[in-house]
Amino acid sequence: MLFIPYTAPGDRLDVEITEARDRYARAFPVRLLTASAERVEPPCPYHFQISAESSVLSPEKKHSTQ
Repeated sequence: MLFIPYTAPGDRLDVEITEARDRYARAFPVRLLTASAERVEPPCPYHFQISAESSVLSPEKKHSTQ
């Protein structure tokens, strides 16, 4: 399992592995190669800074993945 923040399912990315464990790894997105069709523009100007409501997924997709 690979956890990558700030991404949407279906995004194609270049990533940097930041932590590797036996059962999972964490990575940071370095470059977005192809954006997912599920990706939307952030709803607020402080996207990923202070707003807990920010997401790269539409509200419908966000709720279906929880």
